[in-house]
Amino acid sequence: MAATGAAGVSAAASEKQEFYQLLKNLINPSCMVRRQAEEIYENIPGSSSQGEGCSLYYTWTDGHGFCT
Repeated sequence: MAATGAAGVSAAASEKQEFYQLLKNLINPSCMVRRQAEEIYENIPGSSSQGEGCSLYYTWTDGHGFCT
């Protein structure tokens, strides 16, 4: 039972690390890195952004894209 608890903590720490990496990539100045992060974000199960067709890229830039 202790092993299950330890595995749960490790999984939670791993997910937290992935989340922070995703956030870091969402603000990355590289268009390619940021767009890949947006795709990952938009495909997160249960994400409120699904089905709305909005992108963080356009939300943050008020619809004026910096990358073409």
